[in-house]
This record gives sequence, C-alpha cells and structure tokens, in this order.
Amino acid sequence: MSNSKSLLKSGAAVAALFMSIAAGAMPAAAQRAPVVDPPTPAAIAGHLARAIEIAGKNPLLQKMASEGYWCMTPSKASALVGKYTSKPLTDAVPPAQLFDNVYLFGTSFVSMMVLKTSDGLIVWDALNNDEEVRTIFEPGMKQFGLNMADIKIVIITHGHFDHFGGAKYLQDKYNIPIALSAADWDLMAAAPARPGGPMPPVRNPARDKTLADGQEIKVGDATVRIVLTPGHSPGTVSSILSVKDGGTTRTMAAWGGTAFPATTAMLTQMRDSTSKLKEAARAAGAVGILNTHAFFYDLVERKAKQGSSPNNPLVIGAEALAGTMDIKRECLTGQLAWYAAMRK
Repeated sequence: MSNSKSLLKSGAAVAALFMSIAAGAMPAAAQRAPVVDPPTPAAIAGHLARAIEIAGKNPLLQKMASEGYWCMTPSKASALVGKYTSKPLTDAVPPAQLFDNVYLFGTSFVSMMVLKTSDGLIVWDALNNDEEVRTIFEPGMKQFGLNMADIKIVIITHGHFDHFGGAKYLQDKYNIPIALSAADWDLMAAAPARPGGPMPPVRNPARDKTLADGQEIKVGDATVRIVLTPGHSPGTVSSILSVKDGGTTRTMAAWGGTAFPATTAMLTQMRDSTSKLKEAARAAGAVGILNTHAFFYDLVERKAKQGSSPNNPLVIGAEALAGTMDIKRECLTGQLAWYAAMRK
C-alpha cells in the first residue's frame, strides 16, 4: 500500500497503539501520551528479588528476571514494544526455521508460525493484514518448499488485528478454516473491520471453528492441545505441541498472550494463566516456549546462535520452562502493584 512506509513513525505512539490493541480500543488511542511511571510501589522490590531467586544460576532465566519485558517498569515495557512497532508494519524479516518442522514468517514485530506434519500444515496467526500475507507469508512458504494448499487450519491466538489481520484473505483465497476461542470471536465481532486510512485495511474473517479449553487438533502425526489462557484478551489461546528437533520429537508450549493488558482484572487473569500453562506444559513434558511475537523471547536470535551445535537453544528443559512461567507470574504480580499506583 502506498502509505505503508510512513506508518506509525513515533515509537511512543505505536507503543500506545499496541496497548490500545490489547484493550480492544481503536487506533485513535495511538495519540496517547507516552507511559510515565508513578513512584515505585514498595512491593516491587520483593517481587523482583523473588524473580531473581527463581532464576537461580540459569543465564536465560537471569536475563528474563533482570531485563525481561514482564519484569520491567510500565514505561520501559512500553518503550520495548515501541522499539519494534515503530518500524513500518509491512517490513519483513527473513523467514526462520526454529525446528526441523517449525517455521516463522513475518515482521520484527509479529509472525505466523507453521508446524509441518505428516499430512499437512498447522498455522498460528495471520499477521496484520492481507498485504503482509501476500508479500511475506506466501513467498516465505515457497522459500521453504511449503505449499499453501497443505494448510489444514489457522489457529488465531487472540482477537487483536495484528494476529488475525490476514485471516479473511486465507479464508477466501484458500478456503482454510480459521479457529479462535468463542470469547475472542466475540471480541472481533465487537470491533468493526478497519477500512484503511492511517492504518492498513483489515477485514474480519467469517466465524468458523471455535476452540475449547483442552481440545485436541490432530493433523497427520501431530496433535496440538489447546489451553485457554485469558488475560491478554478474553479468550487467548495457548498451545501444547510436538516438534521435530534433529529427528527427536520434543514437546513445546506456545504462549498466546504477550503484552500487558489494559485493566487490573485482565492482568490478574493473565497472571493466573501463566500458572495454568505451566501445569499444562509440565503434564505434557514440554521443554521450551514459543510465541508469534518472537522478540519477547528472542526466539530467532537465540536460534541463530546454534551454529553447527546439535543442541537447539530453544530447548531449555522442563525445569527452566517452569521457571520461565514462575518468573512471569512473579513479575505480573508486581505489575499489579504498578497498576494500582496508576489507578488502572
């Protein structure tokens, strides 16, 4: 589109926009002032200390507890999101292969994730709009020898436009079923399709498949278990899935919600959902975490450091995965103190 290169030049404005997306608000919220931290609540130090204690001597967890998004002040967290969303939303990054049969296609901000099975493909999310699917996802699929006709289902992690924006295009052109939780189908229905203007146009997909907590989606040799983890949105969808890693089958968790939501009630839900996904991951023997906002977990950067080593750095082990979720829960509890101080 002609105006894509001039989109959202202000990082602060885009960070505010992302927060408005989480709240289900319209793009006009992008004009909000940058986030300003109130005086630090007394409870924060204890939560951060506990997060560092949970991290122990694990460098990955130490970085998460000391520098990770969920443990940041509200202003720093907003600035981190702005770092990525200040770029034009249509700027592609090179496709990435995370495992033998797992691929990412998208921008530095958001991706589509593809799981290749013995009988077709399972896809998570649909980027911001039709154009991104046409210019980023379709060529990327060809680059890895993947066929659009083999896609059996698209799982939308939640009903914000940066995740479902190209779903209608996939639905119409390829007759691919679009799957979402009931709560987030309702969320999308309550927000009218965006006709264009300062942001690329988005068409809401027709209501198709509805995902339920604990549901299993089976395609070929793969089974994806749905775990509803509300908070980022009313019906955020996380997943438990098996991947191929050097010929070895491993189980991973895919967290469906990312940035802080708008209200204390939603943040409380998000915090509690971390425990829910932790237990689902533990029961399944999961050894790592994935997300279609890859930058929150440095997925591509960490994978790139593997080099010729047989050890995939995204495989962190069950104990470290549990620690990741515990740190996130501890820091989200701390964020509740920030929310109280900000009267959210």
